Amino acid sequence: MMHAARAWALALICLSALLAAGCTTPGRESASAPAPGERPDQAALEQALVDYASPGPPHARLASRAGTWDLDITYWERPDAEPLRTKGTSQVTAIWGGRYLVEHLKTEFDGEPFSGLGITGYDNFKDKFVSVWIDCLSTGIMRATGEGEGATIVYDSESVDFVNRGYKMCRSSERSIDADTRRIFLYDTDLDGNEFMSFEIVYRRKK
Repeated sequence: MMHAARAWALALICLSALLAAGCTTPGRESASAPAPGERPDQAALEQALVDYASPGPPHARLASRAGTWDLDITYWERPDAEPLRTKGTSQVTAIWGGRYLVEHLKTEFDGEPFSGLGITGYDNFKDKFVSVWIDCLSTGIMRATGEGEGATIVYDSESVDFVNRGYKMCRSSERSIDADTRRIFLYDTDLDGNEFMSFEIVYRRKK
């Protein structure tokens, strides 16, 4: 196992290299990025690393979801289809001081078991929520980024487009009703490229 001091030093070196190259968050100006040819200030680099590594209010917002949840799932296979319904459970755990949230989801579709694993966090450098998802019915890793400061977070991601043999943009949103209830909406596109809601999932905290 890497010694903590060594890991810290390597992280500083990596961060120093990024800042020395003038790397900034897209759409934002970095006050600590040095001018070309200017040597980065060590104190500024150390503070930048501390800021990047420290959990804040968005992480606390995620960590508050830790627990066991009952799910009511409604889904549509195509826009004009009748809604189908199933139930499920979600076990959510906050790890590493609340920096990340790990979700184990279990349900069934058409009588067949389904399980998925998600990891969600908040990237202080990007100023965005970040998420990855894997499940038992795929071989890829879905990545998403989200924004939202109120009760709603909207995520953008890519999913496989089997019709056009490529990838297509997807959108999802989640809204916190209260501390024990959340609603998640997932959107897909039909063969003509029109967006439609494909899933609605209601999370209710298990008492």
